[in-house]
Amino acid sequence: MGELALVLTTFIWGTTFILVKDSLAEIAPVRFLVLRFFLSAFVLFLLGLLSRQRLDRATWRAGLLAAVPFAALFLFQTFGLLWASPATSACGASSCSPAS
Repeated sequence: MGELALVLTTFIWGTTFILVKDSLAEIAPVRFLVLRFFLSAFVLFLLGLLSRQRLDRATWRAGLLAAVPFAALFLFQTFGLLWASPATSACGASSCSPAS
């Protein structure tokens, strides 16, 4: 069961690069990311309301500190997809280079 979950996760992760690349033909990268993360934040906000758990100030601060570099990395990667293939973007500079 663990192997199936790993294959499914890898498939979904890999497919997103192709979907983002196709989406960028229709919408600007910044607008795409704003819509994508607004939708995600909205869903998480609703789940937070349903769970009825209160988050303290330290949790909000830690979340914001984690979100800033995360958003910057997504922005760079999404802009990179304008010029690079989804396979290149998914692999990174050295992680998918052929074995010698």
